[in-house]
Amino acid sequence: MKEQAPLGKLYRLDKNLTLHQLEENIHISNGMGWSLDNQTFFYIDTLTHCVAAYDYDLITGNIANKRTFIQFSSNEYPDGMTIDSEGGFWIAFWGAAKIGHFDAGGKRIADIPVPALQPTSCCFGGSDMTTLFITSAKRGLSKKQMQELPLNGRLFMLETNVKGREEPRFAG
Repeated sequence: MKEQAPLGKLYRLDKNLTLHQLEENIHISNGMGWSLDNQTFFYIDTLTHCVAAYDYDLITGNIANKRTFIQFSSNEYPDGMTIDSEGGFWIAFWGAAKIGHFDAGGKRIADIPVPALQPTSCCFGGSDMTTLFITSAKRGLSKKQMQELPLNGRLFMLETNVKGREEPRFAG
């Protein structure tokens, strides 16, 4: 519960409800997504300060060849993320009051301020899939921090000039 020791694991759940462990030694399991061609799986373990990439087998669901795709500084804590219709990444940064927007190659395009210290994740929605919905948390914040950013813990909407894509649904 202290989110320090790497006690977590990453699993795949197959259509027949069979569970398979894919990774272990995870600190804080967070954002995940797939490249537009479904050949690469992206995953965030917050305390590694990076987005990891894996080769992804669409038929079996297996992952292999783990590598660092985007490396962040030691004071940036990537949390949840989504991938847009252009392959770009939108990543919530815990404790930083921002969403980072990155292109499909992992180059930072912009940091977008959020009126909450702890954005937790984001996804696209709305009638044309250009609205970015951003969740946030107020867990562990002091009274002073809550006064400075009273919208901590709320849901936000941001109109973008990029279309999102529908998230895959479990087929089982």
